[in-house]
Amino acid sequence: MNKLSKEEKKIISLAGLLVLVTILAIVGVYNPKRKVVRKEKERVEVKEAEVRAIRAMIGEDVTLEEGVEILQERAENLKAKYIRQRNISLALKILSDSANSAGVRIVSTNLQSLNVFTSNQGISPTYNGDVCKRMPVNMVLEGKYEAMGLYLSLLENSPIGIYTIDGFSLLREEEIYPDLSMRLKVSLYCFSPQK
Repeated sequence: MNKLSKEEKKIISLAGLLVLVTILAIVGVYNPKRKVVRKEKERVEVKEAEVRAIRAMIGEDVTLEEGVEILQERAENLKAKYIRQRNISLALKILSDSANSAGVRIVSTNLQSLNVFTSNQGISPTYNGDVCKRMPVNMVLEGKYEAMGLYLSLLENSPIGIYTIDGFSLLREEEIYPDLSMRLKVSLYCFSPQK
């Protein structure tokens, strides 16, 4: 076996040291920076998705200033539609009046209890110290197809009260022919003191 000369030992030691420094640099500097870059890239992608969603809401051919004005106007309109808990009877009256206006008969109504609303992100909206609450309402309605569509449109465009359609089904039953029977689950929202 050949013995290594001092020069060869120095070269091997220097090469080993160089490999060790490179490994330490990768582990100590490159990997953390790569994680930071990846997180920043994810944050930018989320912001880009938000911008795309806003563009979808306000339209592609709108300047940023016009878009902000449109969103502020929509926010003001939305804020104006929210009711206080004491006005729930008014919101329920709108359900009934809209049915009468559309030519739909309400066969039955089942009110569920008012509970604090929590979004999918676990957030409960608040306004001036009051918390948003939700009341599900199950209804059975009868009427013509067009009248049912008009009724849903009246709820959607109601100037007072925010209603969401949580589910519905249309049935054609022999005893009410030619009308339809619709089972509708609506939620109405209000702000009330937190208790």
